[in-house]
Amino acid sequence: MARPTKEESILKQKAVEEALEILKEQSHVNKNLVTYDNIVCLANESEYAELFKTPIGVTTVKQPTQDFYREFKKKIKKFKRDIKEAKQALPNKTKDKIKSLEKKMDNMVMQMVDYQEKIHDLQSKLSKKDELLERTERERDEFASIVANSRISHEA
Repeated sequence: MARPTKEESILKQKAVEEALEILKEQSHVNKNLVTYDNIVCLANESEYAELFKTPIGVTTVKQPTQDFYREFKKKIKKFKRDIKEAKQALPNKTKDKIKSLEKKMDNMVMQMVDYQEKIHDLQSKLSKKDELLERTERERDEFASIVANSRISHEA
């Protein structure tokens, strides 16, 4: 199999860097999303992925042979270590509050999705009623014109 071009290698590096940053932002003390699998999966779904001849493999990140990926693996380990230290530093009460807030947030997101669906349904119904009203008005106007024409022809 042909080795990836320099450009493809650079794009793959950008993709894994961006994936790492996204996962770092989404992670917190109770939920570390930074895993090799998540990074690779997100990188392979990035905007650059369509330019890859082959997808990025987990072993590329887990068992690096290139300097970039060696440094990248160190970043991942450092982040995991920082999360672990932060988790140990927080009291259990705080962790429980975070979990409780996460559950509330998840419920609120689900409610928002439900409301969005209801809004969409109501807008659809309103649109259909508007179309029905317009059609009814056209038919009324056509009927009024027929009646007016028939009166004129009877009078003549």
